[in-house]
This record gives sequence, structure tokens and C-alpha cells, in this order.
Amino acid sequence: KDNTLAHFTNVILVSSAEDRYVPHHSARIQLCPEAMHDPRFGSTFVSMVHNLHNLLTQCANMLHVDVCFTANNSTRLAAQLDDAIGRAAHIAFLEQTVFISMFVHMYLQYFV
Repeated sequence: KDNTLAHFTNVILVSSAEDRYVPHHSARIQLCPEAMHDPRFGSTFVSMVHNLHNLLTQCANMLHVDVCFTANNSTRLAAQLDDAIGRAAHIAFLEQTVFISMFVHMYLQYFV
């Protein structure tokens, strides 16, 4: 229950449905039906999301950005496996310099 997130003026939550390492709803700090109805951890998950949302309401700007990375047409088995398990989209956020440049250019006002 740290309030560090409340100190940010701008928060950009970037997610991709193709990323299977980090659940889409988790990257967006949203509730999902499965977690809400989980008898063991559901109330904890709901509490965590509500606590984060309470902190985010203090931010001047909060933005959800959904990103879609096109499928890799590689014939390499490793690349096809990365696409299938969702690793390619997870890593693309960090490895694709074209994406990073475009992202920073499009949302520059949130970084300065």
C-alpha cells in the first residue's frame, strides 16, 4: 500500500493481447471475471486493483494504450514458438527500436 504511484503526473499503461506473459487485464490494471470469482484469491485481487485505481485517480493523466504486433512470418522454429507462447509480443516492447521511437514520438507530451 505504497503511495509512490500517486506522485506521477502521467501514467501510461501499455498492453498487448498478444503478450501471454503478462495477462492483458493485469497490464491494464483491470478486473477480470476469473479473478473476481476466484474463491481463494478473488477478494485479494479486487482489493489490489481498487487500491491501485485509488492512487491513479490522483494522477493528472492516465492513458491505456493497446498495442498489436503483427505476426512474425519467420520460418525459424524459434520465432514461431515465440509467437505461439506470447514471448514475441512481450519482448517487442523492449527490443523493437522502431516501436519505441514511434511510441515516444506519439506520446512525447507525457514524458516531458
